[in-house]
Amino acid sequence: MDKARIQITSFTRRENISDAKAQEALINGAPVSEEQVSSCAIKISFGGFHEIVFFPFPVDGTRTRLRVARRSHYIEVITTPISETNSPGDVLVNQLPTILDGTSLMLRNIHRINLDRLPTIDTSDKVCLKKWLPMHISFSLSDRETSMPSVDEEANQDNSHTLMAMKKTLCKLFLECTGV
Repeated sequence: MDKARIQITSFTRRENISDAKAQEALINGAPVSEEQVSSCAIKISFGGFHEIVFFPFPVDGTRTRLRVARRSHYIEVITTPISETNSPGDVLVNQLPTILDGTSLMLRNIHRINLDRLPTIDTSDKVCLKKWLPMHISFSLSDRETSMPSVDEEANQDNSHTLMAMKKTLCKLFLECTGV
């Protein structure tokens, strides 16, 4: 975090090396290199071994450092997140990247909620509901998304607005279903 504790300035991921031959290569001083293989992944290579380390958001591979603990058998990958804005907490790059898992695409960074485990909302008192529900739902939008003007469906085809469009659709769905 930065000094104001507002913005993330670096990510650190520790990759424990468990393969005996890979551990031996580390102990014997094999040079360790890194390469950015996708917006959210860094590949580390040493002695013929390769490991891919994933990060939750896009990172800047040109500013990656490695901390190698040869006797403890781990490698730390330290890198910085990419942010196209100066506003805290906003990343304009694709926040819902897809990766190829075998022959099918898989979404990264999408939240899953078991709706059956959530508390139910009493919709019988609409006046009370109108006082708190719209404000509560609006907190799902970031500062950038709240400040952006509403865009029509055709203009909303831009990929950078996909997450915002999904959030706004969910907000409308909640309000419609509760009758607010």
